[in-house]
Formats: sequence, C-alpha cells, structure tokens
Amino acid sequence: MKNIDVLLFIEHKDRELEITLAIAAQLREEFKLNVEIASLIFESYYAALRYTPKVVVTPSTAFGRGSASWIFYQIFGDRITYVNMNYEQFISSWKGKYKTPSHYMSVNRQKQFVWGEYFADVLNKGGISKENIFHTGRPLSAVVKVKYKDRKDDDRSEISKELGMLSNHKWHFVALTDGLAFATEEKIQSIIDNGAIEQGLRFHITQVKDTIEILIVWIDKYIKSAKCNDYFILRPHPSISVSQYEKLIISILGYIPDNIKISKKYSAYKWLSACDNYFTNYSTLSIDAQAMKKPLYIITPNGSHKGEDYWWCDHGEKLITFRDFSSAVTSSSDNPTVVKISSNNLINGSLDGVLESAKYINEFALNRYQVRSPHFASYLKPLIYNPRRVVGSLVRLLLSKHNKNIFNFVKPGIADDYLVSDDIGK
Repeated sequence: MKNIDVLLFIEHKDRELEITLAIAAQLREEFKLNVEIASLIFESYYAALRYTPKVVVTPSTAFGRGSASWIFYQIFGDRITYVNMNYEQFISSWKGKYKTPSHYMSVNRQKQFVWGEYFADVLNKGGISKENIFHTGRPLSAVVKVKYKDRKDDDRSEISKELGMLSNHKWHFVALTDGLAFATEEKIQSIIDNGAIEQGLRFHITQVKDTIEILIVWIDKYIKSAKCNDYFILRPHPSISVSQYEKLIISILGYIPDNIKISKKYSAYKWLSACDNYFTNYSTLSIDAQAMKKPLYIITPNGSHKGEDYWWCDHGEKLITFRDFSSAVTSSSDNPTVVKISSNNLINGSLDGVLESAKYINEFALNRYQVRSPHFASYLKPLIYNPRRVVGSLVRLLLSKHNKNIFNFVKPGIADDYLVSDDIGK
C-alpha cells in the first residue's frame, strides 16, 4: 500500500486525461502533493489495493453500489475526502434527475465542483448544501487556452506525418454528441431507471440517430458531386469504437468513402486545433472551437434542436439542408466569433478551472491526516456487497493488461480508455 495525498480517477481518456494531467501537475508542482492517476473503468478496486489516499477525485457523481467512490468508502469510510469534478454540467430537458447526485453519500458528503451559478443551483435544489459546492470555472477551457491556442500548423504537421493525411487538403473535423445513438436497450433502460424522462430520452435518441445518418449521406453526396480531396474526420464518442462507426457507415452507404477518416488517435482538442472547420450536432466542444477561432457549423436537419437550449451552439452557423452543408464545406471563412462565457451563469469565465480545482483539492488534502491502511477485512467488503462490479473491473484490467479480449468482455470503445504508463507520464 502506498500512502498518497490525492488519487485522481479518469473515466474516458479522450475527455478527461489532459485536464487531469494539468490538475495533477499543479498539485505536484505548486502544492508539492503526492498524486496518482487511475482508470475508473479498469482500476476502481485495484487502485484501492494499491493506494491509501487522503482525497479521491472522480469525474462524475458515481457513488452508487460498485462505483469507485463506493468501493473506497467501504474500505476507508469518512477518513478520506470524496470529490466530484462534475464533467457534465449541461442538463438536457430529458435528463430529469439523471447525472445529478441522488446517492446519500454524494448528496451529503461528496464535495461538488461547479463551473458557474447554474449548476450550483441545480445541485442546491437537489439537496446538496452550499458548503459542499465549490466554484472552479471550466478546467477544459483553461487547458485549451494554454495548450492549443495558435497551434494549428504544429498539430496538423504532427498528425499528417503520423497518419499520412496531406496537410495541403482541407480538414473538416466532425465530432458529434453521439453516444446515445449506439446505446443498447439495456443502457437506455438504465438511464431511465436513474431518473431520465423516458419519452424525451427516446425522442432525443431518434433525433441523434437521424442527424448522424443524414450527415453521412451529405458527406458522401458532397464527395461525389464535388470530386473533392477534402478529409472528413469523424471522431466517435469516448464510449464508441471505430468499428461501430464503420459498420454504421457501411449500413447506410454500402461502403466507406476514402475521404472519411474515422479516428480515436489523438485527443479531440488536437484534432480541433489542426482542422479547418468544425461540424457537430450540439457537442460542448463548440465552446473550444470558438476559443480556437474555428468556423463552427451546427448540423440541425429536421429541427433537431427543438425544445433544447444548446446556448454554446448559438454562434455557430446552422446547417439544415444539403445545400447549407455544401456551402459550408466550400467556405473559407475564418469565423472569429468567440462565445463570451463569462457573460452567462453556466460558466464563470473569470476563473481558471485547473488552478481553482487544484487549490480546493489541496485544501481538502491539508485538512486530512495520513490515513492508516485499514484491516484486511475492509478490502473484502466491496467483494461481498457487489462482487459483479468489482470482479468485472479486475477482469477488464487483466484482459487489457495482456491485450486480450476473451468473449468481447471489454465493450467496444471502452478498450481505448485503458491507461498505460505513457498516458500518465510514468
């Protein structure tokens, strides 16, 4: 067992790794803390066997039975501090109570980070006291500002050399909020059981599926009509695999056009930095596209934004028809519009999300004495109370460590989230 100050969990590498590394660097360099990073999906129980932390930080509420926070609480109890980064703070109309804290421990003990007043109000109305809500601003905005501003040529050159994509062709980056389009009925039912509004959720899923299919048809039609050499880079949701997209495109078109590149290589932010244009349905990556001064195009066929307030898409050009899409692809507009995120209550743009997050985590660590390793029997409690989740994470870890996937135990897309030493700089 290794005594540490802070254990930071990552669920999806693409979404959280760079943010977590930035916060970890601040904690190590500015506050001299001993920090470790672990995978929520693969190491939730294994990390409890390796580390005795003062603070455990997770990317979401995740205090249900079998979750990482739950596992640590079974072993360490209130001797450590639990923190939720809340990486999803934009609430769609169909979500209801889904993605907002409901577990007793999450509501009463976990420290909640928020980007602005809006989500603080959501949490407060959900029963969380103001004493457990901490305003940090949005960490990703801080990372983009420091790491990706004015790096287009460098990032484009790196990707071009690695993947053989010609840098003198136009690059159109397509990153959709598409996870629900591939969700199984079991997953959909789980979301409903956790507080989502069923009718709204199923309508939303239909909209997302239709939008993806229409966009793929548009891309194919444009490639054929214009006989272009442009690249259309499709970036799947962190939980979706490349093969799932390949199967979807083949089911729609019968083949995959050479101009379409489906990749999970590199982060979404590096692709965004290197591209000429950015296309999405309603991804919050739109905020970062505008910060990088990328032309932003919102795919909205059949009024697919009806009933939703996707304010972060407001400054993007809406594409409703193929003609709109074709015009956008051929456009050379620099589109320098930037969302003034400090002017609304969803994100406090005056706060540096990385520095503020690290500051509060450091305070939590300072308020804790070093935790002693619990009795051996404490480590058996998670196994006894939820063997399926605990053993499942250990099996996923073992299979990924040896690069095997017997009986497809590790679901498509999830395998990419396995952390290796190069990911966390060890």
